[in-house]
Amino acid sequence: MNNMSQKQVKEIYSYNPDSGEFKRKGNYIGIRESSNKYLRAHYKGKTYSVHRLIWIYMTGEMPKADIDHIDHDRKNNRWSNLREVTRTQNMQNAKKSKANTSGFTGVTWCKQQGQWIAQVMVNGKNKKLGRFNSKLDAITARTKANKHYGFHARHGESIA
Repeated sequence: MNNMSQKQVKEIYSYNPDSGEFKRKGNYIGIRESSNKYLRAHYKGKTYSVHRLIWIYMTGEMPKADIDHIDHDRKNNRWSNLREVTRTQNMQNAKKSKANTSGFTGVTWCKQQGQWIAQVMVNGKNKKLGRFNSKLDAITARTKANKHYGFHARHGESIA
């Protein structure tokens, strides 16, 4: 992605930080939802992530790392919902997987053992937290690990 300056972004787009509305001045053409549900802006044959353009618009700088949508809603570009984070921090605020069957991220049922397993991914490595007879004990272990490893409080939530 070619860098755009804050001046260029403000000349081409308007942004309302309270509503998150980001649109091309003069019309709404050029902003579309991508297959992964992020909003993309198209300008002069190039594609830009809207949340990254908003960061430039508001701060005057290209983000050095990821921009996290705190509430997991990739279309919610309110300024209060965006934060610059490392890739690790971004992963520590991931929404609950669609494949999750326990209702809590990092907690699974082991049919063979007849126990609940709690685990957490840290720095790309899976850490086993233990096997538990009670689902609540497994959730408690994972909750403690989330706090210990600095996961965001909204990690594992579904989009409201």
